[in-house]
Amino acid sequence: MEGGLGGAEDAWGWAYRPEVCGAWHTNYTHLHRIIRSAARQLMQAHLANPAAGGGGGGGADGGGGAGEVQGDEEGGADGRGSGGGEGVERTAAMVRFATYSCDSLARCGGVGDVVLGVFSTFLVALLQDRALVLQHPLLHHAFEPVHVDWTMADDVPAGPGRELDPHNDTDEAQPGEVTAINLQDTVPASPEALFARHEAAANIFVRWNRGVATRIFREGGEWSRLLHSLGLRLPVTFGCVIRFLLRPKADVLKAVERQMRELERPGVSSICIHTRTPDEMTWTNRGEVLNGENDAAAELLGWARSKLLACAQKVEDFWIPSDVPVRWVFLSNSRDIKDAVISEYGDKVLTTGITPLHTAMVRAAAARVASWQTSVAEWVLLTRCSLFVVTESGFSKTAALFSLRPLAVYLLARHHYRSQRNAWTDSCDPERPASFALLGERWSGI
Repeated sequence: MEGGLGGAEDAWGWAYRPEVCGAWHTNYTHLHRIIRSAARQLMQAHLANPAAGGGGGGGADGGGGAGEVQGDEEGGADGRGSGGGEGVERTAAMVRFATYSCDSLARCGGVGDVVLGVFSTFLVALLQDRALVLQHPLLHHAFEPVHVDWTMADDVPAGPGRELDPHNDTDEAQPGEVTAINLQDTVPASPEALFARHEAAANIFVRWNRGVATRIFREGGEWSRLLHSLGLRLPVTFGCVIRFLLRPKADVLKAVERQMRELERPGVSSICIHTRTPDEMTWTNRGEVLNGENDAAAELLGWARSKLLACAQKVEDFWIPSDVPVRWVFLSNSRDIKDAVISEYGDKVLTTGITPLHTAMVRAAAARVASWQTSVAEWVLLTRCSLFVVTESGFSKTAALFSLRPLAVYLLARHHYRSQRNAWTDSCDPERPASFALLGERWSGI
């Protein structure tokens, strides 16, 4: 897949940028292809001789990331080598996957949570010398692989996988076993030790990961040091990894193509602004009433005018020369708030006619796909600006981080209507994530 990348990536500058991101991706791409080749050969050997076994993977040593790889993707994983069964065993030992697994949209979250879950599971795969696979019911409707093939296939050892006993340190994965780790709400005290117990697994299913796993890369921890040694550096790592793995489909971007072209006009500077209704309004579908019947929505609009847009104006006045044309991209999950901002600021504001619903709120399968695609389209649009003024929503913060312009991100704290009424922040401060752990604690949207 590497090289000759066309479609949406070439049209909109989605390409992986080694001058910013480093060259770590080269060895990992090679490793990923070797593992997938080994898995295919092992499956073929098993189909040819089911009695011989060998349907699963094995426990090769997992070092500190994708270093030098022996062999190549065609010949280095040859399960048909000398000795017959010995060759199959050698191939089985090379089958090592880490799978981001989502079997419940409510548990997996929305676009921001999903891309953070993909990101953190990839870091696990990178550090354990595993091939990443992504298993999410909606992901392929909006994204396609770029440098590595992360699609689930018959050659990947299937889940759901066995959960190891969290209270028994001697409970370890057996060679070729499929295991699972649930990272919904908690982070283990010693994540390196936990994942070490899964070392022999042919596939680790990381379930319902809504970005929480980024917290296992705490500053000073072994894995954090290894990431730094590979050349992964904050705060551009997130954007680099997502560019390496995911590319939005061209058909999905048609919903925002006009707005994206407007931002590409020569000499135009832009500020992307995003806010969303608090969870209490999102989950009860109350985010569209602004005529006094819904105090929370009216409060959000008042705050957007007095704080969020005021912050955007301060950022514009500070960074952009007065003779440079500026466009504001204003996005929100409230159509009424979009309309109110356009009414106040006129042609300066770009927005969309989309009223995105949180993925977990949509029940019908066809409507869920359409909602996911339009949400991804707005997320991609939100990556395109020169500067960002966003709230503590995983949707907007991941879009800002993807831009590879982290020093241009200004963050305002997100308000939770029921628990902190009238607690909107007055701050308009640049955001500086200082460790991989903070990407989870500050940027996961949960």
